[in-house]
Amino acid sequence: MRIQKLSANIANQIAAGEVIERPASVVKELLENSLDAKSKQIDIILKFGGLNQIKISDDGIGIFAEDLPLAISAHATSKISSIDDLYNITSMGFRGEALASIASVSKIKISSRPKSAEHAMQLIRENDIEIVPCARSYGSTIDVTDIFYNTPVRKKFLKTEKQEFHAIEDVVKRFALSAPGVGLSLTHNDKLIFSLPAAKCLRTRNQRIKKIFGKKFLEESKSIDIESSGIKLSGLIGRPEISRTQRDRNWIYLNNRVVKDKLLIHAVMQAYQDEIMPGRFPMSVLYLELDPAVVDVNVHPTKHEVRFQNPRLIHDFIVSAISEKLNSLKQECLPSALQDDRFELANITELKKTLYPKTMLLRMPQDGMRIIKILNSSFAFSQLTSSEFYLVNLAAIHNHSSASILKNADLPLIARPLLVPVSYEVESEKYIILEKLKEVFLSFGIQYDFTSLTNIVIRTIPSCLPALDIKKLFSNISLKLINLISNSSKIVEIPGQINVNGDQDLRYSEIIRLLLLSQTFDALQSSSQENDALLDYMQKHCLQAKFSVLLNNALCMGLFENV
Repeated sequence: MRIQKLSANIANQIAAGEVIERPASVVKELLENSLDAKSKQIDIILKFGGLNQIKISDDGIGIFAEDLPLAISAHATSKISSIDDLYNITSMGFRGEALASIASVSKIKISSRPKSAEHAMQLIRENDIEIVPCARSYGSTIDVTDIFYNTPVRKKFLKTEKQEFHAIEDVVKRFALSAPGVGLSLTHNDKLIFSLPAAKCLRTRNQRIKKIFGKKFLEESKSIDIESSGIKLSGLIGRPEISRTQRDRNWIYLNNRVVKDKLLIHAVMQAYQDEIMPGRFPMSVLYLELDPAVVDVNVHPTKHEVRFQNPRLIHDFIVSAISEKLNSLKQECLPSALQDDRFELANITELKKTLYPKTMLLRMPQDGMRIIKILNSSFAFSQLTSSEFYLVNLAAIHNHSSASILKNADLPLIARPLLVPVSYEVESEKYIILEKLKEVFLSFGIQYDFTSLTNIVIRTIPSCLPALDIKKLFSNISLKLINLISNSSKIVEIPGQINVNGDQDLRYSEIIRLLLLSQTFDALQSSSQENDALLDYMQKHCLQAKFSVLLNNALCMGLFENV
């Protein structure tokens, strides 16, 4: 057979095979058009699961009469006009294929009236195209009937009325949360399924979420709102306790676009992986916002999949943001017995209002009032005698505990993703060392990649050192690591007192461990120097007290501050 050009009808039907898979695909494309038309109210009417009729009406900007024939032509759109627009897409649709694909596999009527028009016009496309006057208010109505009437083979692959309706219902619900400011109604076989008024405030928006996800999700979820480096993540994440056996309630929107991107779904799942059992899936409604120029939505005709300019940055940002929120939820889950404030403070005339919403009461093994009362995330009260109270520096205790863990920890250490990866400039001699030691650093939970000969991007830090100043650590490499590699005997000068044979070179892993210890102990030293006088007093009068091991260690380190 000789090469020949396909007719417009065949070409449109081939394109429709990619865009229009089932009635739910028609609804998706028409809803995108209505949202792009700045509609405030959209009404969907279905007959027989959308197999017989799909009718969508809106109050958007409408289509001019002379543009109606173009509306069902392939590659005709009002969304973009130049190649630059293609790389900065803010509309839901842009390909100019939706109405042409729908018209090629069904019978379609388009009624529309812009605000500047005196009356509405209707396009009727069955075998031919006919344009006639009609009556309607401002906006547009698309009436699609007999889907796949001219492609019987494809019609055989459609599901039952019930299955096709549920697929459409899912699409409409996803759009309802994508555009909460737009009113939506869905009617099936003359029965109103739901009507959602436009959500103009947080209360009505939550009512819409409750209508779709259920009351339990709204009660057992927490809001998230984090922004960094031009990326913003907001929405609601469900507690691990309400995870499901199905993955159908993990909804993610990219710049308010409904997407089912594998990278984004994987990021959410990774954040929850230590919180839920295998085979369970989290519930969430998340909105990811970033510059349209750094994401390509022109990857697949359905626009469900996207391509990011820096996918690792997006993935790590989501993982870190959700992980931090889940960790904060754990702090709120204190037993009611621990929230009972039964401790009466003595010799304190005034106590400023705490900024910490929860209080914790821990009884020591002794009789009497050997108690710590946590005031906020930094300090806690400790009663040593009936008349003496001290303020515990929790941050210093944490540093001491982290140093103790790090000193004896087995490798590899558990890594914690940074909320935003840290970029660091390196010199040529340092680059050679970092390239050689990349796997060793990875065993300490520090992962980095080279973006050039003078730049690295640090992605993770050890989970036991959440406050690690990663830039300071890599700065110290030029001062300490190079010298340590050339003269390992100097290593005994670093705090930590790890016994080393000066006649043998240290393993690189020991050197890096000592660098981390050095930085941790530097923080401890600056804290303890401020309390030398108090340390002397505590050593004389309070070391006999039978405190817990942690407090006793903290006491010996001089980690108390007098009230």
